[in-house]
Amino acid sequence: MLRNVSTIFPDKFRLDGRTALVTGSAQGLGWEMAKALHQAGAHVILHGRSRERLLPRLAELPGAGMVAFDMADRAAMREAIAATRDIDILIHNVGARDRRLLDRKSTRLNSSHVSESRMPSSA
Repeated sequence: MLRNVSTIFPDKFRLDGRTALVTGSAQGLGWEMAKALHQAGAHVILHGRSRERLLPRLAELPGAGMVAFDMADRAAMREAIAATRDIDILIHNVGARDRRLLDRKSTRLNSSHVSESRMPSSA
């Protein structure tokens, strides 16, 4: 049974009093997860690399907080997280990726990158 027509959560699924940090929540799946957690009653902390991109989202989630840092900058991450309230729920929506241009990456493969496989013959 739904609490009201504006929520997708059953009455028994509530996160009131919990704090959730959703990384990469300025757009896409991270934003959708942040909205759902907020709707379930959690205090949501939005995350993104750009404070400017997060500010419009704060207006859409009353009471939400935000932290802005690049996940590759571990010192900035520790500093930002230390300034937040205790986090009960973490949705790690950001994956680390190599942002170097392709021509700057090594194209050599070694045995740790390639495993030998044999296809069964169809004789």
